[in-house]
Amino acid sequence: THKGDSDTAVYYDVRLEKYVMYQRLLRESRRMICRIETEDFRHWSNETIIPVFSAGLEEGLATDVYLSSYTQYPELPDYHLMFPTFYNRYTQESKIKLLSSIEGIHWKEVPGGPVIEPEKDGWDSAWITCSKNLVPMDGSRIGIIYYGTPYPHKYPRWNHVRAELTKAAWACWEKDRLCAVSADEDGGFCT
Repeated sequence: THKGDSDTAVYYDVRLEKYVMYQRLLRESRRMICRIETEDFRHWSNETIIPVFSAGLEEGLATDVYLSSYTQYPELPDYHLMFPTFYNRYTQESKIKLLSSIEGIHWKEVPGGPVIEPEKDGWDSAWITCSKNLVPMDGSRIGIIYYGTPYPHKYPRWNHVRAELTKAAWACWEKDRLCAVSADEDGGFCT
């Protein structure tokens, strides 16, 4: 549909009876997440590209949403989530935030800041990114694999350097405790 050089997530939306794809889109010199849908998996159209999420001004103009890491909550296909990589072009570092959507079209950042951040002086101290597919673990936990290096993203990308430096780990949460709503005063919410 367009030149997309990274993370592509595709699923069949039973409610819409369409295939849905999330890809990276470059608009106004910033990377963002777009959505494309089709009834025929073999034919995708530029006309259906919809930008669905970009970094806000509070992130600074050097921050892009680099990868979507789209997933659904395990066993609940109507719970659309993303663990996007927020990439700072100046520092070459990243962090992972959590986005949520009711129908997979309108996305909001879940409050509370990043859900995965680089560890200071750790194996993942500069660049991190998330896989797709949040999965059930041992019955009481859920998790997603993330990758990291102690070097900035644009560090030399020779194959032997990447193989030696990139490591993976699980980011885990207690089942049904990925995020929470708290009220300092009286309050209520609906799901």
